[in-house]
Amino acid sequence: MKKLFAIAAAGMLTVALTACSNNGGDSEVIVKTSAGDISKAEFYKEMKTSVGKKVLQNMVLLQLLDKKYDVSDDLDKQVKQIKDRFDSDDKFQSWLEQQGFKNEDQLREAVKGNLLVKEARTGDVKVSDEEVRGYYEKHKKDQYTKIKVSNIVVEKKSEAETIKNKLNGSNFAEMAKQHSIGNASKNGGDLGYITKQSNMVKPFLDAAFKLDVGEVSEPVKSNYGWHLIKVTDKKEVPFKDVKEQIKQQLTQQQAKPVNEVINELYKEGKIEVKDDYFDGLFKVQEPQKQQSGDATKKESNEDK
Repeated sequence: MKKLFAIAAAGMLTVALTACSNNGGDSEVIVKTSAGDISKAEFYKEMKTSVGKKVLQNMVLLQLLDKKYDVSDDLDKQVKQIKDRFDSDDKFQSWLEQQGFKNEDQLREAVKGNLLVKEARTGDVKVSDEEVRGYYEKHKKDQYTKIKVSNIVVEKKSEAETIKNKLNGSNFAEMAKQHSIGNASKNGGDLGYITKQSNMVKPFLDAAFKLDVGEVSEPVKSNYGWHLIKVTDKKEVPFKDVKEQIKQQLTQQQAKPVNEVINELYKEGKIEVKDDYFDGLFKVQEPQKQQSGDATKKESNEDK
């Protein structure tokens, strides 16, 4: 993806290169210092040799993608979704600046580029409802089950072992309030429902999903301390809640390789390079041939 499109990072450089080459007056000084001056021509030459190939490649690819695909509806929708996250224009503008965009137009260009790439890679992919449902049923227990957990966190393993020996069926929340360090003492240690994809440390997730409802773990070490984990409920995530997520995942798995998309665009684009410095930049890359014979067999065995 990075090879095909980096418009957000390259956009400023594109503007600079274009301005230097099109505005005339290449000898015009753009910076004066006590050590000498820097002209537009010098600046353009440096930009061309350092980042010019990547910028030009992105410009051409974006132009070809824009001619081939129409993503205007999705573009309006995505930009609106971003803007709707902010309750004022000032906050939106502040966020734009933090992301490196001068204005909404630059944001739209970045979003548009990503949408065009996505369309080029996945526009022909069709994932049926049956495939989505099948994936859900196959992975329901390992990916689409959520558990409600509480935990007690202390600094030492010996503390955790002592507390576990004092636990009974109903005093977990009270022990969490009394002994847990940090925020773990709040709400009796209740963390609500989590899934295997939740943003939590791996040792915690691994231990929690091995427990049955009502069971308390052995002490589990993490960067936060020693945990005692209790599962208080377990249920499946409804299919309707993850249907779109699964569809996107399966679509991405069938996406065209980036090199294939680039080659198609180069072939269709009838590109003529007028500057010798960029000669060969848009050459169609032949797909790598698979090795044959013993080397292939050896490689396959090593993979196993």
